Amino acid sequence: MDPNRIISNLDLLLEAGIKIDDIVSNLGPMYLIANYNKLVDKGATNIDLAQLVSLVDPVIVSNNLETFYNAGVPLDYASYVFAPYNNEAFYYYDLNKLMAVGVHPQLIADKIMSYDEVDLAVLDTIPEFIRLGINIDGSMLIDKLLKDSFTAENISEEVDVPIVMLTHPNDESISKLLNFLSDDSDHGPSTKYPERLVRDGTQTDKIFFSPIIQVIANNTIRHLQNNWNGRILPGQTLKEGIANELKEVYGYSGAFIYYGVYLLDDKAKDKSGQDIERYSIQINLLPLEGDETFKIID
Repeated sequence: MDPNRIISNLDLLLEAGIKIDDIVSNLGPMYLIANYNKLVDKGATNIDLAQLVSLVDPVIVSNNLETFYNAGVPLDYASYVFAPYNNEAFYYYDLNKLMAVGVHPQLIADKIMSYDEVDLAVLDTIPEFIRLGINIDGSMLIDKLLKDSFTAENISEEVDVPIVMLTHPNDESISKLLNFLSDDSDHGPSTKYPERLVRDGTQTDKIFFSPIIQVIANNTIRHLQNNWNGRILPGQTLKEGIANELKEVYGYSGAFIYYGVYLLDDKAKDKSGQDIERYSIQINLLPLEGDETFKIID
């Protein structure tokens, strides 16, 4: 009987009194591997998966890695996952799937970073990599994200940048990323600085800002609830004004980055009754481990 028909009519054959081990003996290695769980569930005892590895094309093994792993078969799983013939290798962002077949997460991270370009799906894996203590070169990650124009154009300041920051890129790479996102060309909504705002240098006019704050520490990203508005005075740079406000509100004097500056529709009045432009600013706090000021925020 054709192997496909045997598998399709397995229950009927068993009801007819044919023993499961006899059925197994009439199936080739490829069918035994592909239907291993089903056959074992029916009581099969004569399937040696380890022996079958050498009898089939490596692609068959690669496509059924979870079966081999769950059965405890010793294999170099990484070599099958990342083999040139294995299209599943490009499913690299499914971290849990790869780890489920015994591939060490550092190998997965290294493979990801070996590509000339990476897409935004990679960022979904970063928090878990960091939690597991896996090393990711943050500066290299930024270079690879920006290399592909489609990926670069779709980087989200609010969602993606904080994740990238978990990999601790160097200052030069951070500036490269933030300068790209704040460029006046069209990189998405809310990235163009209004003409009256002095992006580099000191402000000539007082402005107010409404902060959106995330704390990036201990390999986590946490949104900080806040209900305050800050101000940046003439003669201050944006960074100086933000630093002063963080010190005043939280007692925080540690590292931070800011981006995503855009003009809000509403103005606010100062103490003298003047209408002052108000901006939204994304601020990521980057406290070092043991930073006492972080305890105020935590």
